[in-house]
Amino acid sequence: MRHRPLSAAASQLLLLLLLRRPELVLSKTLSLDDDLFVSSSSSSETEPTEAAKAFDGDFGTTAELASPAPWLQASFDPSWRLTGYSFSVYEANPSFQTPTAWVASCEKGEIGNTTWVEIDRRTDETLSTGAYYTEFSFAANHTPGCTNVRFDFLGHDDEDSPVYLVDVLLKAEW
Repeated sequence: MRHRPLSAAASQLLLLLLLRRPELVLSKTLSLDDDLFVSSSSSSETEPTEAAKAFDGDFGTTAELASPAPWLQASFDPSWRLTGYSFSVYEANPSFQTPTAWVASCEKGEIGNTTWVEIDRRTDETLSTGAYYTEFSFAANHTPGCTNVRFDFLGHDDEDSPVYLVDVLLKAEW
């Protein structure tokens, strides 16, 4: 049996297929072990304890975010591209309130010339209590170049608003 030689186009296509390598992507949940630098409305530069509780990856420790205008923020290596996040509210203490509305923003740009861009907005959400996380995704084209992500919790802008309890998992790809 004789084989017919491949055409030039078929040879090039075969060569391209043989040389093609699948793109390797590392997906993971970012935590304080990944050099996250965190802050919150209930933390200070010298005492970041509440923010650390939010991003420590342990649903048993939640950040207590006091009003007015509670927020959480994490800075990370810009090589990571955020793909989503999860919130957990472990304790169901009636004196605390779970978040129902928030805006996620990311900081993009060069040092000294950055812009905050809204990448997710949620309203009327119900988060599970207990050892469960509620997952949310970012649109893939919104997060490349982010160096910080900030969650601003909406609807509690006075001193008498209840305290939020929340734990956050940041999902990212390298």
